[in-house]
Parts: sequence; structure tokens; C-alpha cells
Amino acid sequence: MKKTEPSQTAEKVALTRAIETLLPKNRRICSDPYAKYFLEGRMKRIYNAWLLRKIFCARTEIGFPGVMGSVLARTRFIDDYLREQVASGIKQIVILGAGYDTRALRLETVNKTVKIFEVDHPATQKRKISLIKQRLGSPSSNIIFVPVRFNSQNLGERLFAGGYRKDNKTLFIWEGVTYYLSDAAVDDTLRFVAENSSAGSLIVFDYFPPSVANGTSKLKEAIAMRAFFAQLGEELTFGIAPDEMKTFLSARGFGRISNVSREQLKKKYFKGETRKRQISPIFCIVHAMVLPDNQQQFRKGNGNERF
Repeated sequence: MKKTEPSQTAEKVALTRAIETLLPKNRRICSDPYAKYFLEGRMKRIYNAWLLRKIFCARTEIGFPGVMGSVLARTRFIDDYLREQVASGIKQIVILGAGYDTRALRLETVNKTVKIFEVDHPATQKRKISLIKQRLGSPSSNIIFVPVRFNSQNLGERLFAGGYRKDNKTLFIWEGVTYYLSDAAVDDTLRFVAENSSAGSLIVFDYFPPSVANGTSKLKEAIAMRAFFAQLGEELTFGIAPDEMKTFLSARGFGRISNVSREQLKKKYFKGETRKRQISPIFCIVHAMVLPDNQQQFRKGNGNERF
């Protein structure tokens, strides 16, 4: 993404969710009736025309096999995880790299008693706010927009200025972001979450294995995605092996760490009318809990145990 332009990737992901929502309920992986409001130009033309939608989906599946299924399953899993955590008492949600995330608009469990901080690049966020006002009216008062450049600005300063409270039990959602960040930016974000949220707070995010980020993966979708993102100026930079994730997060103050495999997602969401749809193995999801201070053996370290 160019420094002054909204993310093209975020709009394509919104298009994917919007197209999925047009399917009959028994054929959908997830549903997002608000995604269509963030489409303009070519993306909007694709959405509005049956033939263009069909061509878009077919070409995407051929060029990037399993990626659409993975993106949709990722959204559905995080939706379900959010609902569970709000039901268990979460009162504050931070969406890191929110893009055109619509959970604050569409999930019935996220009511006005839950504060939602949407953190994103200023250019993408500016466009999002403008489109919400044009097409949906003024955003709800429980949504706080926090503009920040992850690779160059301090997340904590921006969040606290927006009213974030570290004593509230919080859920951090980090969807479709880590791959574009430097190792240091990933580490700084995780350090902030562990050190600036109450014990029992949670984080859920997705990531790629190192072979996808460094270009050594032989999978067709990995090669195609790396080239595609580079063309957009959104190069893939961060990756970590799933079998390293528990050690990685433990060293940064987290416990109850659980990786979610492709097989688990397939079993949970790809059944009945959706059972034949593909899902790529390159998308990995993990969720974890912030431990109490007395259990965080590595928090006082330098934070570079892996790097």
C-alpha cells in the first residue's frame, strides 16, 4: 500500500465477503451484509454483475487455489470467537489493522456497552469513515477510530489517546495484518498487548509460515500471492512456523495458546453444501490469553527471543 492511499487488499477482501453474502445461507461460509458498502469502481462493478462475479471467483480460485475459502473461514472463526468472548464478559475490543472490518456493525453481540477501537492506516481509515457516513450514517458512539502506521508509530500512544483502558479485559483481533509487518513491528505489538491489558485478555490473529513470506514455498497460491502483494506495494515480510508459535507467544507473556489448523476449519465450516470448497494450508490462526504478571517468566526479557 502506498503511504497516502487506502489498502487495495482490504477492498478485495471486502468484495470476497460481499459476494459470499449473496449465496443462499446453506452455501455460505460467512455473512457480511455491510461489506458491499466499501466497494467502489471496478470492485463495485464486479459485485453488481452476476457474470463478473462468476469470472472473478473462478479466476481467483484458479490463480490462488483455496485462498478465498481460507479468507472466509478466517473471518467466520474470528466472528465465532468474538461472540464467545463477549458472552464471557469482554467489554473492550481492539481491532488491529481493521481495514473494512464490519463486526462493530453486523454482530448482534457487540452492543453499545462494548467499546470497539478500530486501529488502521490513516488513508484506509479515512476512506472507511467517509463511506460509513455516506451510506450508513454516523458511526455508533462505541466505535473509536484510531489512525496509526504500525511500522513507524507507537500503538500505545494512539490507543490511550483514544480512550483505551488497560484495566479492562480486552479482546485483540489482528486479522490479515501480520504478514505485511516487520519482525520488530510484530514484536512491539505483542509486547504492547501483553503489557497493557489485564490478565485474561485475549488475542486472535492469523499468520503465514516463513516459506510464504520468504518466497521458498512451492505452493501455487503462495507464489501467486507473494507476487500479487508485491505488485500492490504490500510485500509479505513476516512469517513463523506453527510449531514455533507456542514458544514464541509464551516468551511474550501469553498462555493458553491454541493453533487452529486447516483441518479444524474444514471440519467446522466446510460441510453440507460447502464441503467441496477448498481451503489453503498457508493460512494459520492462533489465539492466546494474557497471563498474570506472576506467570510471565519472560516479560522482562528483551523481546527478541526468536529474532
